[in-house]
Amino acid sequence: MQNRSHFSVLIPEQAKKYGTRTAITYQDFGDKEWKTISWKYFAQQVQQVSNALLNLNVKPQENIAVFPKIAFNIFILTLEPMVFV
Repeated sequence: MQNRSHFSVLIPEQAKKYGTRTAITYQDFGDKEWKTISWKYFAQQVQQVSNALLNLNVKPQENIAVFPKIAFNIFILTLEPMVFV
């Protein structure tokens, strides 16, 4: 059930309202330069992820886990010593 406070509603609404204005500002690890993502691009990425999840038969309200690349790298580094013992 989607309501007005659901991300699938809020983000496209913000994209329509703010377009190319900055939605997110971030800095890559070790990089001195700050980067920005517009509301329009953010909404496109959210839609792309949503479509991918639907194509994987993820149902509305179903729980999923998201592991960013850095978390995966830490996981691999943590397991590495155990593999060679």
